Formats: sequence, C-alpha cells, structure tokens
Amino acid sequence: MSIPALRTSHCMLEPPLSSDELQHFTTTSPVHPTLRTADGKLIVNDRTILTGIPDNIIATSASTSGPVDGIFIGVVFLKSQSRHVVSLGTLRDVRFMACFRCKVWWMTQIMGNQGRDIPFETQFLLIETKNGSHLESDDGNEDNQIVYTVFLPIIEGPFRASLQGNSKDELELCFESGDTETKSSSLTRSLFISSGTDPFITVNDAIRAVKIHLNTFRQRHEKTLPGIVDYFGWCTWDAFYEEVTQEGVEAGLESLLAGGTPPKFVIIDDGWQSVGGDPQEDEIEQNEKKSQPLLRLTGIKENVKFINKDDPTVGIKSIVNIAKEKYGLKYVYMWHAITGYWGGVRPGVEGMEEYGSKMQYPTLSPVWCRITQDGRLNQLCCRE
Repeated sequence: MSIPALRTSHCMLEPPLSSDELQHFTTTSPVHPTLRTADGKLIVNDRTILTGIPDNIIATSASTSGPVDGIFIGVVFLKSQSRHVVSLGTLRDVRFMACFRCKVWWMTQIMGNQGRDIPFETQFLLIETKNGSHLESDDGNEDNQIVYTVFLPIIEGPFRASLQGNSKDELELCFESGDTETKSSSLTRSLFISSGTDPFITVNDAIRAVKIHLNTFRQRHEKTLPGIVDYFGWCTWDAFYEEVTQEGVEAGLESLLAGGTPPKFVIIDDGWQSVGGDPQEDEIEQNEKKSQPLLRLTGIKENVKFINKDDPTVGIKSIVNIAKEKYGLKYVYMWHAITGYWGGVRPGVEGMEEYGSKMQYPTLSPVWCRITQDGRLNQLCCRE
C-alpha cells in the first residue's frame, strides 16, 4: 500500500484587506445576537472573547445549519496560496481546553488561559469565560452564567483548517491543502464557532451544526452501536505493547477469569503481524536508526509468535478458538493500521505483490518539525 505524497508551501501570515477589497465578500446573513463580531471583537453574551480581529475575517450566520447559536468563519487573502495562516484576534483572560495532534496519528489535550498556550494542530477548542456563575439564577436568567464557546476547525473543499497560538497571544487559523498546486485566495466556512451555558449541550449542538453543513458524517446517537459495548473486554496493549504472544493472551484471559472478571471480548493489539524494517545499505546508518525503526508490513498472515507449534497451519485461529471455546469470549478483534502497518506495506516482498505498494515520501506540514522529533516520522517523510 502506498503512502500518499503531501506537498506544502511555506507558511504565510496574511495582512488584512482594505474595505473596498472586502466589499463584495461581505455576508448579508444575520449573525445571532448572542454570538457576533463587532468593532474587531468576538462577543458572546456581551462577553468579549477575542479582540483585534482583522478586517479580512468574515462571519456568516449558521442559521442555515439548524437552530444553533453559531457562526462560520471565513477569510479573504491577497493572493492564492496552498497554505495560509491568519490571526483571529487576541485571546486572553479565559480558561480553555484544547485537543491537538501531538503526533501525526495521535491526539492529546492541554489547558491554558491565553493565546500563546494553544498548540499547533489544535482540532478542538473549548473556551470558558472567567466571569459569571456555574449555577443558574433563581429566575432562570442566563446573563450571569459562565459561557462556553466552541471552536471547530473543519474541512472546506481541498483545504483543512487547524488552530494555533502565537507569542502575541493571538489565536491563529491555519489553512492548508497539502499540495502546492492546490491554491485559494478565499475561504468562507473553515471554522465553526458556537456558544452556550452548558458545555456538553454546546459541544453537541456545534457538532450537529457542522454535520448538517458538511453532510459527511453522523453523530453517535444516530449510529448503531457494536455488540461489544454491552460487555466487559480487554485490550492487550498496556500489558504487552508489541511483545504480545499467544501464550501471553491466554495468560491474561486466565488471570481475568481467576479474578472474577471474565471478559467477553479481547483486542489483540499491535505485535501479532509480520513486519520488518527497511534493509539498510550502510551498517552505521542502520545502527543509528535501531532505536526507532519504521516498520512495514511484510506478510498478510500472523508472525511466528502466533503459530501453533503442534499444527502450524492453524495460525491465528488457534488463539481465537481458545478464547471462544475455553474462555467463552464472544468477540476476538485483531488490530491493524489502515495502511497495513505504520510504515505501510513494504514493496517487493514475495507474496505481497497484489497490493502494488511503492515508496512515496510525503512532505508534511512545516509545523511537524516543531511538534515532534520522532525519528520514525523522519523515515516516513524523508528519503534518506
């Protein structure tokens, strides 16, 4: 399986446009009165969240996406680029939780109270105003309640958006297509902002509005839940990491049974597949990479740790049969990456020709040089 090539241009911080240049871009849709932009500010329930919003930021009402208190944010630029970064204004004196990509394939969260605390590649931002009460007033008036504001960067055409902060405490919006030939000078709905006094309802309503707008996904309550949600189960990762074996899986099931918590499903995580690193021509280079090799799939079947010594033809079915017949499990799941393995499928491996894999080296967004020093990422993106 090939890895798609991604190409990006250098980051460009855009200057605001003049009023004349913006005139034909200005929206005529009304913005909900409790969430609005005015005088270079983002105002929520008469509380100022952002100040110093540039003139080329465009706010459009989300009323067409359902009865939700929200706006879509767009930007007009001076020239077409494949990558843009623009300030949304200064963010200070709030509390927030940001969910951001700390690796290409991994996310985590962080808390803070000013723009500079917001990491690169932030995919979700929930801001809490400091003034106000967590409790409703006696007469149900919400004017004195804590207000929560959700920022959801979304996809617009070939462009994806993310949030980030800078040293001036500005909240920035980053757009990128991932291809230097795919450019744009204006985007209209790349960020959704919504607010409310209940953080859970506010987040749910924001997701619903974006769902209606994009029409590419369903919310959790609209989906059929898998059967495993009604059962207790076990994943092998925290116990074994990549060192999982058939004997280890069975020992884990036996331990849970003996402890009075028999599982009904097991997820055999990373470590059961046939994988290997790339052959190195330079032995010194190989030793340098030994600590963090980028492994690729070398076979579609299980590795030797899951081959039954008494009957090698059984393979992974051996532990599946043991789990279901001896320990009464209903489900056995086998983990694998969507590309086969983290580094994809190794080209030129006998028996894997049908997958037609070939090596392609993408150039990821420049921010990844600042986010991670993961050696495996360098091997993924760079031809050595």
